[in-house]
Amino acid sequence: MAHVGFVKSLAEVLRRALAEEQSAGAAREQMRGLAALTPPEQDSHLREAAKRFAGRLDRDLVEVLARTRGGAAAVDALLDTANPLAVSPPDEADLVLLAGRLQEEAVTRYGTAILARKDRKRWEALLVAARARNVVLANDLLHSGLRSPTAEIAGRTAWHLALLRAAEESPSATLLDGVSPPESTDPDVQFAFEVARRTPGEKFADDTAWIEALSDASRETLADSIGPGDPVLLLLSAAEREAVRNRWERRHPSEKKLPWDPRPPRKIPESSESLALRGVSDLPHGVGSDTIAVSGCRPNRDGFFGAAAVRYNVEGRPLRVTPMDVSVSKSCETAARNLVLLTLVPRSQLPIRQRPHILVALARNDCVGELDEEPVPPAGSPAEEPAIHRVGGDVDPPILEKRIEPAYPEAARRDRVQGVVILEAVISANGCVRGVSVIKGVDPRLDFESARAVSQWRYRPARLNGSPVRVYLTVTTTFSLRR
Repeated sequence: MAHVGFVKSLAEVLRRALAEEQSAGAAREQMRGLAALTPPEQDSHLREAAKRFAGRLDRDLVEVLARTRGGAAAVDALLDTANPLAVSPPDEADLVLLAGRLQEEAVTRYGTAILARKDRKRWEALLVAARARNVVLANDLLHSGLRSPTAEIAGRTAWHLALLRAAEESPSATLLDGVSPPESTDPDVQFAFEVARRTPGEKFADDTAWIEALSDASRETLADSIGPGDPVLLLLSAAEREAVRNRWERRHPSEKKLPWDPRPPRKIPESSESLALRGVSDLPHGVGSDTIAVSGCRPNRDGFFGAAAVRYNVEGRPLRVTPMDVSVSKSCETAARNLVLLTLVPRSQLPIRQRPHILVALARNDCVGELDEEPVPPAGSPAEEPAIHRVGGDVDPPILEKRIEPAYPEAARRDRVQGVVILEAVISANGCVRGVSVIKGVDPRLDFESARAVSQWRYRPARLNGSPVRVYLTVTTTFSLRR
């Protein structure tokens, strides 16, 4: 009973603090704490707080609801037209996929609702996020998209299937059976349905209307999502590929030397021994640097100061932390363990599976604040601006300026283990690598060294309309016995 009384008392303190809080960053932490201590019936306090900050905490509100109340509660909040949230379509799509990882039916429910509303931007953002996160959307939902009375929605759905087909990840081959492209003056719609039915290796007739449309630089087109070496080029005729290349080079004049030969998708099986491996990041502002300073830890020259194996509960909160023997001082081991205990599982790695996660702790002097989560958007920020962009369209990719090759563990070399490790990271607006995670691994030893090396890479930042922005980026490291 004493424990229950303490929790209620703490919740009341947080409620009062949240009602009076003037700092958006502090309010975000109070919202998280209050949601963990109170039942769903009291969520009005969270909504009222988010409303006071004029949309700046709306993304955080939805994530808090997803993690503490489940995917259905998060989707309900996003679909509530009476209390609309200021969340960009790309961020909203990422939040929906988080909800779907916690409750599978949440994505279909959301997709069905936005199709009924004929919301092209949100539907397109959901398709993009699903491809980026390797999430398979339900066939019934995709079929509804193909049959949408809104031509742009139907066309984007067909293009989604074409991209999956090119990547050899197509859902059902019968989805397009009996479905004809809707009438439209937009050349993209007819072209998307045509490409979705093509098979790599065949000879394709040129879509002259689509090719001609690419010459209009002011017009948004499917071609803007295609870059050098993209597997979907395998589904385009030679003339279509040339038109796409010419358009891309006009939009990116400084990058004309990139190879444009279409490359088939590289399938790399994930080892059954592969661990969920990533870097410590997204901590409350200042917690990482303060923890390291208080402990007396001095990271080595590449910033490394520890690693630990972690097991999580279903909400993505640490249950047990076991420091790894990685030859660091006792003070650094303590700092790393404390920071790991404060690190939640990111959206992309939910739901939690039984395997442990390995967290690598780095803190470099040239990337101050890399352990901190992204700051709350400043007042007046446009709601349509996503927190983290994806390369393509008007977003120019970051340019690698400093690459550190991963060390090849001698034990792995003796065991003749080799292969390619695929990782995802966020490249910050100052070119630092944050939140590295292994998407497809080869062996725990190689995965670990890859994450440690990639965390030290430096980039010239990605840019949107000339301004540096944060972007997701997928990178690879190769371990070959021939070297």
